[in-house]
Amino acid sequence: MSKTMFEDIVLTQTKKQVLDYWLSLIVGTAETNIPLFGDFDILEISLCLPNLVLFEVRTEPRDFYYRLIGSNVDQHNTDAFTGRVMSELSGKGPGSKVWDFFSSVIDTGAPARREIPYVGRNKDFERIEIMALPLGGDAKRNDHILVVTDYFPKEARGPQVPRRGKGTA
Repeated sequence: MSKTMFEDIVLTQTKKQVLDYWLSLIVGTAETNIPLFGDFDILEISLCLPNLVLFEVRTEPRDFYYRLIGSNVDQHNTDAFTGRVMSELSGKGPGSKVWDFFSSVIDTGAPARREIPYVGRNKDFERIEIMALPLGGDAKRNDHILVVTDYFPKEARGPQVPRRGKGTA
């Protein structure tokens, strides 16, 4: 795994810091080519914590358990998700874009980045950009995903164009 996986993408400082830490953990784990969850120390990237989500991946059936949610992410969610699984949440279960994205990260063992529409409390946000980094477990499978989240405001749309209707020319 190399740093060039995101070379054509502008990353926020938070994403750069988390990615650098994630890459530093690969040393000595060539067999899995991803960091092991047991080597991961959240305190090493504590300044990034407000924008992080840590998922535990459950099997049989597959589900994504919200193990840790940073304060920035939590305040922008529609509800409190810590301790819940995605399959219980409207629009996040099997077949949703976010479910399929996380499944792909687990199945391939490769980090990935995705933009998704924002749905939450803050009506000023338009989209979210997430970077998902798999973490391996003892059973030689990817059993956690570390997600770095950034929120983007709605872009200025310029002056409103009046709609045509009765009484307009």
